[in-house]
Amino acid sequence: MLGRLKNEHLDPVLERVGGPDGAKVNYGEIMNGWKKIKTDFDSKAVGAKDVMANIFFKYNQVKNDAIITTV
Repeated sequence: MLGRLKNEHLDPVLERVGGPDGAKVNYGEIMNGWKKIKTDFDSKAVGAKDVMANIFFKYNQVKNDAIITTV
């Protein structure tokens, strides 16, 4: 689920960062993609809250690494 949400909301922004117009992408656009992932995950994920929180925490670490290596 998180991979699909990342592909949908964040990857298009990160692709623009790595493209010829990368300087035109602002930090707010990246954070908006991340917020959309979190909102969708919170509304659609099912399971125990502690398990969901743990999965989201681990994904957040991966996301931070992806943003740092892209920028």
